[in-house]
Amino acid sequence: AKWLKKEIITTKRVRKDPKEQGAVQKAKAKEEAEKAAAESSQAMKSILSVENLTPSILQKKVKELAASRGRKGTDSRQVLRQLEALAKLSFGFGPRVEVPILMNVITAQFDLQRTMDDYMAIKTWKASANYLNRITGFLTDDGYKLGQATVEESDMLLVNGIGKKK
Repeated sequence: AKWLKKEIITTKRVRKDPKEQGAVQKAKAKEEAEKAAAESSQAMKSILSVENLTPSILQKKVKELAASRGRKGTDSRQVLRQLEALAKLSFGFGPRVEVPILMNVITAQFDLQRTMDDYMAIKTWKASANYLNRITGFLTDDGYKLGQATVEESDMLLVNGIGKKK
């Protein structure tokens, strides 16, 4: 029969040393950490140009990222990195812009856990606590109040047709 092997080839299995495997795993983890750090620095550069940055552009980008969260095919860690980069960019615009972005960052950090039984990494937990402390600092120290963004009355009058010019 043509399909029958006529020569038997034997190979000897080589056992890997557990110390070498540990070193390889550490090297892989170090590579991934460096890659993540490079991506986070690139995320800040590639998201928006700092020169033309306005609060409305920041808010639009945050809404776009928040809409992509949870969709199939989106990397939740990448979305979190981008939101954190936007949060760093929003520090100069005051609490009106910064607080909603920080709240989105916190919810994205909680989205990293797939099930209720998973626990949050200590580093992520401390970052969430720092963001919450920053938000509460705005509320307690600076005297800001949280509320929904409202349209001014003069804008409402123009929309309803009351303030039209003849």
